[in-house]
Amino acid sequence: MQSVPTAAPTPTSAPVVSKERPVWRKPGMDALVAYMSNVDMMHRRLNPGKTAGNKAADIDQEMANYVNKVCNFSPTDQNYWTAKKANKSYGYARTLYDEANTLRTSTGNGKTLRSTLRAEMLALCPKFDDLHRIYSSQLTRNHPPSRDAAPEARAHYNLEIADIVVESGSDTDSNAGEGSSSKPSSKKRKRAPTGMESMDERISQLRAASINSENSFALIIADQHKDQRLALKEELREHREAMDRENRHIEARREKDEAEFREKLRLRSLEQETDFKYRLDRLDADRADLKAQQLEFKQDRDEFKKEVKEMQKERKATYSCIRVRERAGIETTIETPSH
Repeated sequence: MQSVPTAAPTPTSAPVVSKERPVWRKPGMDALVAYMSNVDMMHRRLNPGKTAGNKAADIDQEMANYVNKVCNFSPTDQNYWTAKKANKSYGYARTLYDEANTLRTSTGNGKTLRSTLRAEMLALCPKFDDLHRIYSSQLTRNHPPSRDAAPEARAHYNLEIADIVVESGSDTDSNAGEGSSSKPSSKKRKRAPTGMESMDERISQLRAASINSENSFALIIADQHKDQRLALKEELREHREAMDRENRHIEARREKDEAEFREKLRLRSLEQETDFKYRLDRLDADRADLKAQQLEFKQDRDEFKKEVKEMQKERKATYSCIRVRERAGIETTIETPSH
């Protein structure tokens, strides 16, 4: 009796796949991914040193020079890469890779198809396969340090390699004990611990390897956060410098406008003062002329009054003389002045 094949359960929901991030279409990103896909270069970027040429800023400049050389970008081009731009683009690309890697290990609670997760991963990070081949390898995390690396970096590397060798050796011994019929040598029989001790030792080694792996991952994340903080601090410093320059420019412009306004006000006040003095002098001259005219008028009036009094005296004397003659019976003739 043949069994009837049952249809595979279909997902209850198909989430919409995100669009590709615009950062991957930026000119020069392919060259940056090529740089990030190199084990030697990426190890230097993940483990910067303290000597000249191995610092984080020097490696960022090296990344920028690599992109400019591959893409033939000149300093006058709009797409020219600087160390700051390389640092920001690297941090953004690494963040998108981490998000895609987290999505790779998720299951979607059984409601999302693996193809949909794959499409979502490639939408976040189209170069995921190239980057994952580098970041997931043990060689990138435990790459031999360069000659210029600090002594503590060499010691840390040797310690991690020693842990890996011990772990692989224990695996080989256990596999040989299970799958091989040859008996161990007397020297090995003397060293061979009991089953419980071997299990405890294996657990201890696995714990140490897990702690080392977690510490290495934590150091990588801390370095990334440190680089991002340094980039943000640099951007904030440049923004503050730009604001200070703008404030100084505004202050200089304000002082210049105030100086020009004060100069115009001074010239206008001087002009008004000159005009006021001229009018005051004219007023003083007119007042002096008026006083002279008043004095002359007063003199003319006094002379006129004096003449009137004299005329009144003459008239009175004439009338007195006429009355005397009339009383004496003498005919008098009054001569009137001819006009």
